[in-house]
Amino acid sequence: MSRTLSAAALVALVVALLPAPAEAADRQLSIGAAQVHQEIVVVGGESRFPQAELDSLSQETGLPVVRAAGSNRYQTAAVATGNAPVGSPVLVTTGDNFPDALAAGPLAAANGAVVLLVSHSSVPEPTAEALERLEPSRIIVVGGQAAVSNAVVDDLAQYGTGIVTRIGGATRFHTAAQLADAAFPAGADRVFIADGATFADSLAGGV
Repeated sequence: MSRTLSAAALVALVVALLPAPAEAADRQLSIGAAQVHQEIVVVGGESRFPQAELDSLSQETGLPVVRAAGSNRYQTAAVATGNAPVGSPVLVTTGDNFPDALAAGPLAAANGAVVLLVSHSSVPEPTAEALERLEPSRIIVVGGQAAVSNAVVDDLAQYGTGIVTRIGGATRFHTAAQLADAAFPAGADRVFIADGATFADSLAGGV
C-alpha cells in the first residue's frame, strides 16, 4: 500500500469506525457526503500500520486515532470487541481465509453483534477468552463444515447463554447469500456486489 495515501483514502481502506453503541447518536460529523463517528480505530499492529501513519492521520483529520491490535489475527479480533457489552451476539468465522468474515459484517451490524475468529478445528485462546468475557446471548457460526468444523461448533456451545447456530453454504458465494438473507429478511433497497476472489473491494465497500 502506498505511504502517500490521503487521510480520506486511509479511512476508506484501512480503518474501522467503531463507536461505543450508547454514544453513537451524538458522535457524528459530516465529511463530504459521508457520516462517520468522531473516533478512528485502526485495526492492526505496527507491522501493518506504523505509528507514524496513525499520527499523520490524526493530524490530517483532527480526530483521535487509537489502535486495536494483538499479536495475531485472533487476538486482534478479540481486542476489537473490547467495547461490546456483555450479552452481545457473536458471529464466529474462520480466520484462515477472508470471505466469510467480510460477508458477515452486515449481519453483525444489523444485530449489534461482534465478529470473532476461529481456526477450522479449534477455538484459539484469545477467542475463548473473549467469549468468556462477553457471555454472548447467541453464537452464529459463519461458513460450512469446510470452513469451521462441527467439533468447533460443539466446543462453542460451552460459551454464552444462548444457542449456537450455523449459517453456511457449499461455497463462499452461497454463504454470503445466506448471510445477506439473514441480515435483510425484508429485502434491501440497494445491493453491493464485489469480487469474491480477493478482499480489497469487499473491504472498501463494507466500510
